[in-house]
Amino acid sequence: MRREPLLALVGLMAACSGNITDPGRHLESPPDGEPDLPLPPACDEERAWFDEHVAELLAVECAGCHSEAGPAARTRLVLGADPETNFDALRRVARAEHGGVPLLLLKPTGAHPEGHVGGAPIALDTDDFARLEHFAAMARSEACEAAPSPLLDCEAEGSLRPGPPLLRRLTPGEYDRTVEALLGVASTSGEGFARDEVAHGFANQADALEVGDLLADQLRLAAEEIAPRALEANPTWLDCEGPACLDAWLDDVGLRAYRRPLTADERARYHRLYTSVQMEDGHAAAMRWVLTAVLQAPGFLYRSELGDAPSGEVSTMDAYEVASQLSYFFWGTLPDEALFEHAASGALLEADVLEAEARRLVRDPRARESVERFVGAWLETDAVDFVPKDAATYPELDRARRAAMRVEVRELLDGVLDDEGTLAALLMSDAMGAGHSGLLTLPATLTVHSLPHESSPIHRGVFVRERLLCQELPPPPPGVVAEPPAVDPSQTVRERYAAHAEDEPCTSCHRLIDPIGFAFEHFDGAGQWRERDGVHAIDATGEIVDGGDADGRFDGAAALGAHLAGSQAVEACFVRQWFRYGYGRDAGRSMSCLMRDVHARFRASGGRVEDLLVAMATAPHVRWRTEAEAAALPMPDPDPDPDPDPDPDPDPDPDPDPDPDPDPDPDPDLHVTDVVDSEWSTGSCHAVTVTNEGAASVRWEIAIAIEGELTTFWNASAIGTRGTVRFAGDTWNAELAPGAAAEFGYCRELR
Repeated sequence: MRREPLLALVGLMAACSGNITDPGRHLESPPDGEPDLPLPPACDEERAWFDEHVAELLAVECAGCHSEAGPAARTRLVLGADPETNFDALRRVARAEHGGVPLLLLKPTGAHPEGHVGGAPIALDTDDFARLEHFAAMARSEACEAAPSPLLDCEAEGSLRPGPPLLRRLTPGEYDRTVEALLGVASTSGEGFARDEVAHGFANQADALEVGDLLADQLRLAAEEIAPRALEANPTWLDCEGPACLDAWLDDVGLRAYRRPLTADERARYHRLYTSVQMEDGHAAAMRWVLTAVLQAPGFLYRSELGDAPSGEVSTMDAYEVASQLSYFFWGTLPDEALFEHAASGALLEADVLEAEARRLVRDPRARESVERFVGAWLETDAVDFVPKDAATYPELDRARRAAMRVEVRELLDGVLDDEGTLAALLMSDAMGAGHSGLLTLPATLTVHSLPHESSPIHRGVFVRERLLCQELPPPPPGVVAEPPAVDPSQTVRERYAAHAEDEPCTSCHRLIDPIGFAFEHFDGAGQWRERDGVHAIDATGEIVDGGDADGRFDGAAALGAHLAGSQAVEACFVRQWFRYGYGRDAGRSMSCLMRDVHARFRASGGRVEDLLVAMATAPHVRWRTEAEAAALPMPDPDPDPDPDPDPDPDPDPDPDPDPDPDPDPDPDLHVTDVVDSEWSTGSCHAVTVTNEGAASVRWEIAIAIEGELTTFWNASAIGTRGTVRFAGDTWNAELAPGAAAEFGYCRELR
């Protein structure tokens, strides 16, 4: 699910401008009558593992809620500034259990039967889970014998494990480019296809590229529109008639459409279709319907990365699968003639030929376009065309200026990649001048990561934390008052956001965010340099904490870019982002050694982006696949004697309403205004005000018809996500006195 750049942090940005709701809600407190037992003495190995592998994870993923004033303040896990206290708290959670399984493993993975208010920030197939699992084992052991480290030994033979076999549906952009390369006709059909789910900023993740009813219909209509235009553009396809001619066409166009030779069964189906139509409507109609069918075939719509072995064994990709991986990775379209020739001969499976072809493809201008697409998704600059901005504040930010910003991205990439070609140069280039330095200070980047009417240290700090350090932050604690700090011309930005640095539950998360975002304050909400913020001098000093070797202080965005350019953590994150984009999946724990090997090759090249792409294109993942062992937690033991219904209804209604109305009648004393706060091409966010115009106090509840799907809401509770959604007040705003009003908001996304 995509969170639009402007709106992704509405709740987080606003979380600390008011009070949180009752901190006793949604807690995982120790059961009554079962107090935590005294902790046994800790082992040195246990403390060393905590310091090296767990403490930073807690600071990033858990401290926002599990602080003294946070919504999880009455749980076993309360974190603060004292490492010793945090260590003991985590040991208690590791020793506590439910159904025989440590809470430390059940809660952050979302596997606890009662759920976890903070969601599931830790996935099972990750090193982070392995770190927690190892800590839990040590905390629960009475012996001080260090167990073997669960982290993979990447020096061991066979450690460069590839990912699993995949079928990858063409993305909308790949669809259009493939149609053009295959048929010689332009296609914009993909631009109107149903939007795909976005994960980690990328809309090309294999697991999310499904075909629903809407997309299936769109694919059919696109094929029916494209096929006759393609026949007009290729009249020689109609010069020859009959089965032999169809065979020749399938050997040419069919092979390129499927990116491999067709099987006998596939050829037979097209012959049957051709014959049935040709007998009734003639050769031209038959060819039109054959091409229409090809454009809807799984062999055309999906890229096979399955290999030749049964499930559970190592699969070897055939040469055609390798050719498709290369062409779509570097160019986003089907293989060219040279790649098809190497696939047909099998030569592409030879290491030297594979590397030579990878270097040929990466030097083609189409590879530069692929890098630009990656950067647009990675930094979200592809949203600059539609991110909402206040026209009164930024009158110059019209359609032409937004288009010019995209050109600036392309020009910076071209300039750097034609010269040094390194990640460091991308982060430090001063080609634009006017205070701009590298990708992070491009006007497109800064415009997207800001508010409609001003800059935003929070948006920009989260952007660096998540996209440059790969530390995905949890959502804001539940029950916060989602109102941003009011604009006050008498205050500096730092003063307005001072509560984040001083008050819990804000401090735990915002200490990771705001000090980074302040470095960008010399740039306004449209990415333009400014010496002063109104009448105020700008303090652009900042700091990174809990960011590994990226920790440190800096003054201004240029200094931040230079600081990040020297960090191995940033390099590793850049590699991970390319893994996600290029391989269509996140690199879980099973692929971590492979990713580290690619990172080492990237470093050895001096950080050259082209060499990173070649390293990925020649990695074992391109030629082999293997199913990873499924990570799983043991299921908690069920309650051996569950309580029966404590109060069964002794006298059920003998004549229940056969057609109850699921939606309450609207209260005539409640006046509701629903205003679109911001909008983009596939959704919008709304500000809602509920006013009690009656003479008595009421507990408010309203129904709103949602077009699409409800994706987030704040300052209210909600029942349902589609159609008519019922909203009601939270604990602090549910009761409205006469004349009083409650404000809440929601976002929706078209599906």
